Amino acid sequence: MKSLSKIVLASEFSATCECAREHAQALARRSGAELHVVHVQVLHGDQFGWAGIPDIKAVERAMDQMSDTRMARFVSPLEGAVTQVVMRDISASPAILRYAAEQQADLVIMGTHSRKGVDRLFMGSVASEVIRRSEVPVLAVGPEQHWPEEGYRHLLAAVDFSESSDGALRQAREMAHGRDADLIAQHVVDDRSLPPYFQGDFIEPQRESARLAMQQLLRPLDAPPRIDAVISTGKPAQRLAEAARERGVDLIVVGDAGLSAVDRFFLGSTADRLLRISPCPVLVHRGDIIGNL
Repeated sequence: MKSLSKIVLASEFSATCECAREHAQALARRSGAELHVVHVQVLHGDQFGWAGIPDIKAVERAMDQMSDTRMARFVSPLEGAVTQVVMRDISASPAILRYAAEQQADLVIMGTHSRKGVDRLFMGSVASEVIRRSEVPVLAVGPEQHWPEEGYRHLLAAVDFSESSDGALRQAREMAHGRDADLIAQHVVDDRSLPPYFQGDFIEPQRESARLAMQQLLRPLDAPPRIDAVISTGKPAQRLAEAARERGVDLIVVGDAGLSAVDRFFLGSTADRLLRISPCPVLVHRGDIIGNL
């Protein structure tokens, strides 16, 4: 188990990032971690064509000045020391990941917003790419997902019985223990691959198998806080989002495992889809358990 000592908050200075800022501030205050706010100036189009502009240096200085002004405005509500970083790159996600790795950050926090159509299917969002490639946990916070007044008091851990979901459950349990919070462990029997006329024969045995696997998983964790085990059926991301909405969950914790490499490339993982529809922030866990998160 390790301590949360450095947080990277990636910002594009939009309203989407304001709730992420609330969570970053609260977690930094709670843990005593350093907070780094990072903005990436993305060079759209053929940046090499800029060589024909008479005074490209003036353009770059104007970009820097605008970013510095927006950064100052964005961090002004934050309390305590904040490291402010503005960098320039052709893509935001590799720059964010590179900075987090260089700084040995323990957590990356990002605001999210959904994309639609082909862009959503094949390209995904910056947050989606960071989640796929990050070596450390990523907290994805959507618009209107404000920091709860009492912190994360109602947690949901997504369980698919993989090694990564076991880590996510243990991280959620550690967080619940530190906050005297409620914790739900939910497994979703995925029925998407079964024709309707087969589901009656196959779903119930899968549910029973999942119940037994959940009992075995939770048996070593039979200590406070109490974990409420739930087995449901359907599309995993959809069922998790519905449960979070119905149970008033403050945070969903998931592992980074999921679909095959091909499915992951074209459709995204369960975590990727979940962060687009979740009513609350989603923590994608990987690596060590953080004790003061």
